[in-house]
Amino acid sequence: MKKYAWNLGYLSYREMYKLGAKKTPANQTTNLIKVHQNFHSHIPAVFINDQVIGLTSLLFCRWKNPELKNQKETPYTQQGRRLYQQRTGKASLLPRKDEWLAGHLRQKQLYGQHNSLYTFEYFLNRAYAFNRDKGKCRICGKQLAQNDIDFHHVRPQLPAYMLNRVSNLASICISCHNTIHSTVPPQGSAKFNRKITRMREKLSLESHKVLMERRMRRKSHVRCETREKGRRTAHKCVRGRPLPIVAMSTTSVANATIRYIASNVDTLPPPF
Repeated sequence: MKKYAWNLGYLSYREMYKLGAKKTPANQTTNLIKVHQNFHSHIPAVFINDQVIGLTSLLFCRWKNPELKNQKETPYTQQGRRLYQQRTGKASLLPRKDEWLAGHLRQKQLYGQHNSLYTFEYFLNRAYAFNRDKGKCRICGKQLAQNDIDFHHVRPQLPAYMLNRVSNLASICISCHNTIHSTVPPQGSAKFNRKITRMREKLSLESHKVLMERRMRRKSHVRCETREKGRRTAHKCVRGRPLPIVAMSTTSVANATIRYIASNVDTLPPPF
């Protein structure tokens, strides 16, 4: 190696000398700093725009004997995983807690939460999000329990193929999840309030607030809306107008029509 390194260095210096090259210590060059900083040998270098560009020597190359494959080092046994961890220094992956998260799945099924947010990818990636967060709430930091766990979509406005990725899921407790989706100012420490505010900003709380108010109004006034639609339908029916398309059952429309006719029998026009 020394013979070839010396011959190559001499030939390169002879050619580079025509361009104004000089012998310069390797640790004073500005290229390949991680390699040259450990050597003080002189190498041919040229000076271009306040930059010292040196030609690396073959003697700077270090060859390391590779380790042989240990047949006991395998990811399928506990001993093999321990050997891999000792050799690489990497922490072993946590096992998936699908059985531990079965209660969360039953909770979603019980309340009928089967919209586009809760897909197969969501139930598959929630275990990875739980291990990433080390089983702790991302907001308050407490240890999560089987009956007190939920997974929050950080940005629900993302497209479907990015919605349920691990990076968009946050494992949090139920109380913190309700606080994120509420409009009440958070009451806690400064760190807690800052996390809640950041989550709400990513959630686009204004549009979410309008949606939640619309749902609550629809649930609380569903009977009043049904009666009002029934009165309008009956009034148009007795006057010979075409029936509008309304989101009501046939029984509800019939009952509303009968009640309207019975209460206004004296004021109705003749049928012909």
